[in-house]
Amino acid sequence: MDLRDIAAPLARLPALGLAVAILGAGCSGGEAGPPAGSIVGAASDAGSSLTGSHAFSVNYAVIDTQLAKDQCCFETALDGGGYASFAIWLSDVDIYDGEGGMLPVTPSPSHVIGIQVAGPSYTGAAAPASGNPPSPITPGVYAIGFEGADDDELCSLPPGGSAVLDRYDFSGDAGMYKQATAFSGTVTLTSLAPGRIEGRFDVELAAINSSAFIDTQHLIPLSGTFDATGM
Repeated sequence: MDLRDIAAPLARLPALGLAVAILGAGCSGGEAGPPAGSIVGAASDAGSSLTGSHAFSVNYAVIDTQLAKDQCCFETALDGGGYASFAIWLSDVDIYDGEGGMLPVTPSPSHVIGIQVAGPSYTGAAAPASGNPPSPITPGVYAIGFEGADDDELCSLPPGGSAVLDRYDFSGDAGMYKQATAFSGTVTLTSLAPGRIEGRFDVELAAINSSAFIDTQHLIPLSGTFDATGM
């Protein structure tokens, strides 16, 4: 299964043109995660790290400027190098092909975190008026917007929310996966430059079971840092 089939069911296969980096070098308006403790402690690799029972070794951190366009028609990379919205993928295995597009089937076993952030022009899920260019995202703190669904997208953010985060655990055949979504918390952006975004997050995950029930009564803390590259 392709990650876009989870996060962007209406998206086409994107030609992202991303320079996938090993760390240090149309539009629309799962199953529960592994039990706490199944992946223990902190894991890190050259600039990106995760801490908590759902941590894993982050070996790839990639900026995705196609997802918000495909889901929501949001502008992403702006003239001059800024970002109006974006997604970041953190993974322990390479989920991109040699041309910068996502692999048709996400490798298994693998662990993936998807982070999406909307800039001030899109907070509240509304696009700027026609003819008004979107404002760039600036360093700062962006609140998680809990959408209560297993298919987060920036154009479904609730009032006050400007970011979403999901964790996927792929295992077995045919792209089977377990998912958890951020119920609360923040994504902090410390540096944004053309082709590079740095920051951290501190969230509480809610596991999603096979009936798409989101367990908000047994939240799982997860925090981390990221240093992502791409377009």
